[in-house]
Amino acid sequence: MKKILLPFFFCAFAASAFSQVELKANPVALLFGVLQGSFEYDLKPNWGLEADLAAGGDLAFAYLSGKHYFNPKDICDGFNVGAFLGLYGDGSGSGEGAVGFFFGYKVVSQKNLVFETALGVGRGGGGEIDVVPYFKLHLGYRF
Repeated sequence: MKKILLPFFFCAFAASAFSQVELKANPVALLFGVLQGSFEYDLKPNWGLEADLAAGGDLAFAYLSGKHYFNPKDICDGFNVGAFLGLYGDGSGSGEGAVGFFFGYKVVSQKNLVFETALGVGRGGGGEIDVVPYFKLHLGYRF
């Protein structure tokens, strides 16, 4: 049994030794009564997976984003492009799907403070062609 568990624990430790997690929030959105935050998991040194949530007033959305970082100085930082898939609503109780792309830039300090900005556009899943803006200005911390 020990021979089976030892490789499993070694692989789990090696994966957790690399993986980094970031928690971020949008302070600008708070000025408008919207609470927006995100959680990013670094899959590889230049690939990240992020979940964004926001709610407030007549706005609510949840996005899942995949990011590719070009020439990162550290793990998952610098210029990035990505695609998002999610749901958004206007407070009427019904939600629509959205898909789109974005580009952004992330800086991570030596004390693991994160500053990130991104801008993009997508298309909503309604009957008409809905343009879904994608904007974020996040501050956070890398664990």
